[in-house]
Amino acid sequence: MVKYRQRLQKVLAFIEANTDTAPDSETLCQLAHLSKYHFHRQFSLCFGISAFALIRSLKLKKAAYQLAFRTQLTVTDIAFEAGFENAESFSRVFRQLCGQSPSGFRKTPDWAYWQQQDKVLSDIAGVTMTEPLVYQVQRVDFPGISVAVLEHKAAPDQLMHSIRRFIDWRKSQKLPPSASRTFNLVYDDPATVAAEDYRFDLCCEYNQVLAENTDGIKLKQIPAGPCAMIRHTGSDEQLCAAVQYLYTIWLEEAGAELRDFPLFFERISFFPDVPRHLAVTDIYLPLK
Repeated sequence: MVKYRQRLQKVLAFIEANTDTAPDSETLCQLAHLSKYHFHRQFSLCFGISAFALIRSLKLKKAAYQLAFRTQLTVTDIAFEAGFENAESFSRVFRQLCGQSPSGFRKTPDWAYWQQQDKVLSDIAGVTMTEPLVYQVQRVDFPGISVAVLEHKAAPDQLMHSIRRFIDWRKSQKLPPSASRTFNLVYDDPATVAAEDYRFDLCCEYNQVLAENTDGIKLKQIPAGPCAMIRHTGSDEQLCAAVQYLYTIWLEEAGAELRDFPLFFERISFFPDVPRHLAVTDIYLPLK
């Protein structure tokens, strides 16, 4: 029996790993062991998007993040990295897709289109899961840490605006991720809570006295204590499956009791500093 889906999943993984180099049609067809007459139809039917539309989407999503969060890069730098010959052609395609010019997006980003693309990527991740994943879970003693926090208390689709505010504050305080560890406190599941009740803390390591400020920054403690921990390598679209595994399969099999503190993430490396498939997040579930 020919397992076409497995072949196409290898192509998908190759695209994820080589987006920056723009894989050509011949290479993708060879990986799938399909002629060009059949490959593009099979890929589109399997994943709901053509291979080259996916490559373009991944490139432009990275470009959107760079525009919003990597202001040291010029629009021309970002255009070249996304595979465009010049800033003008990049700007034309970017505006056609999301309704904003790159410079307009950089100034006041509207994330609606890119959040739709996140849904597409999440659906693709679901298609590739042919069987439940088994994660490597460690029991660790988290040492505790003091963090500066921006509390996001709004709909999940507004989170990117809070992230931008928090990054701007970190820059003003000279607290880059290389010098100050990055955390998230994950209070709610966006699938089960009303949008207006969603809470998600953006945090970074902070070992000083926090002065009164108008930026909404607070000081909190992630307490020391035992935790179940999964090191997740991959995109944020796949984080939910790892969290669900901890709360359901692992928790029951381990017979562990939950501590009165929310699930939290430590962002070891993240997109767009590294490709989506190489982003590393440590997931901590506090235990008694």
